[in-house]
Amino acid sequence: MNAIWRKEWVNEFESPWSLFEKLSLANVVNRDDILKILGSKDVKAIKGYMIGNIRREFFDLSGFDEELLTEVFNYKFVEKVKSSIEKIISPLDYFGHSNSSSWFFPQLRWCNECLSVGHHSWLHQFRLIEKCPYHNCPLFESCPQCKTIFPFLLSNERMQEAFTCKCGYKLVDFSNELWNNWNTQIRINDISVINWLSKSRSEESRYLFLPDQCNINLVTESSPKIATEHFSYDKNLIKLDDLSYHSHFNKELYSRNINIFHTVDRYIRKTLLKSHKHCIHQFWNLLKNEDEEFPTICPYAYAYVNWRKTLLKLEYFHRKNTRGDDISRTKKSGFELATDFITNEIKTLFEEFITQSEKKRGINKDALFWVHDQWTLRFGIKLFYAWLNCAENVLKREKRVNWNDVQQIVSSVQTKLAFKYTTNHFQKIRENTHIRVIC
Repeated sequence: MNAIWRKEWVNEFESPWSLFEKLSLANVVNRDDILKILGSKDVKAIKGYMIGNIRREFFDLSGFDEELLTEVFNYKFVEKVKSSIEKIISPLDYFGHSNSSSWFFPQLRWCNECLSVGHHSWLHQFRLIEKCPYHNCPLFESCPQCKTIFPFLLSNERMQEAFTCKCGYKLVDFSNELWNNWNTQIRINDISVINWLSKSRSEESRYLFLPDQCNINLVTESSPKIATEHFSYDKNLIKLDDLSYHSHFNKELYSRNINIFHTVDRYIRKTLLKSHKHCIHQFWNLLKNEDEEFPTICPYAYAYVNWRKTLLKLEYFHRKNTRGDDISRTKKSGFELATDFITNEIKTLFEEFITQSEKKRGINKDALFWVHDQWTLRFGIKLFYAWLNCAENVLKREKRVNWNDVQQIVSSVQTKLAFKYTTNHFQKIRENTHIRVIC
């Protein structure tokens, strides 16, 4: 099969997306036609271009004919894709969810500098990477002009000709140079990524984290350790089923969770809110003088009350029980936390930790408690700062906050944590972050 293509146009870890875009530009052919020409027998048998996304994906390339890809691109295309993916995620073999595609973003993320030489990398799609590992610059996730998000697929759905959005915006313009610089070989400069790619499966140390709340620095020793604890591996073991059916463990965890919440609550009230006690009392209990309007709401009081409502998932923002605590355990059995908002996160960490343990024997319950304490403590404080950052603007709008608003506020909370451990010892490390307070 004749096509304009040079083997020199391929970089290490290059994704099929940029390879197909370059093939499209060099041969003036659209993506659907590429899929039809290089597609498997099943794809070729489909009449028209109503071809599902499952045949357009880049992980298994199940919609393509492997021999035709090798012939056109002049190297073992499918084999190279699989080896690139394997190289990136092999240090995570011990993780519970083993689906390789789950470690990569489903939407296209790209670096303008890389794209200027026709390159897009699998590393740009990797969930633990936040900046371009070649140029240390932010990655784009949507069209700068119309904000369209592009699927990481071979698809015409949101794009025109090669490297061009439906709105007409060119992600990169090759009209003058064409493919003159496509043979530029670029190198990875991010030391954390280099260290990650040099990791082996045989390393004894493992990391516990939530993929969306972690980055490459945390799992390559590029961030400082902020706490260390030692636990016996063979005592007080908790297994996977115990998270749902071990009533004593769940009662003990719930009690501990309340204590951690009160610790965070006291810290916030005695430091950041020390001079706002009256404001909080007034807003929380909906107090006002007779025959007067409700007083102006203090941003600090607003942030505190809504922080509490969000974290505890309370039905009302105002205090219903003015003489006691408004925290009480429900009558449902199984895994439950007072800080209901992060119940799923804590349970996922526990399940992952137990699953990673040798032969699923279980994990020392004190180790699980420690993970819970560290995560809850830091998320709780960061969530308050997130509410405080937006409180003044929300009050100026004089508009009631809905669930979408809450989700936006919460999405700004980045609890970048990872727990490093061996059989009898694990350490927690965290990225240094700067928190700005607007009041």
